[in-house]
Amino acid sequence: MVKHISDRVAVMYAGKIVELAESEELYSNPQHAYTKSLLSAIPIPDPKIEAKKKRTLMEEQTDEDNINCSNPSSLK
Repeated sequence: MVKHISDRVAVMYAGKIVELAESEELYSNPQHAYTKSLLSAIPIPDPKIEAKKKRTLMEEQTDEDNINCSNPSSLK
């Protein structure tokens, strides 16, 4: 899994980076709705727990949700 082999992770949605963070921070505290949706889709190998797991669905994204990648401070 990316979590175990990367120090930093960038999440892309519709061809744009929407979240960039240290791996541990991204997995423990995702900020963007798409990141939350991706993480909720990771299967859990225990069928009983997996059956009870709640999925996070992403609502339609607006232009306001995009991060300005030309401003590196917005990627922290």
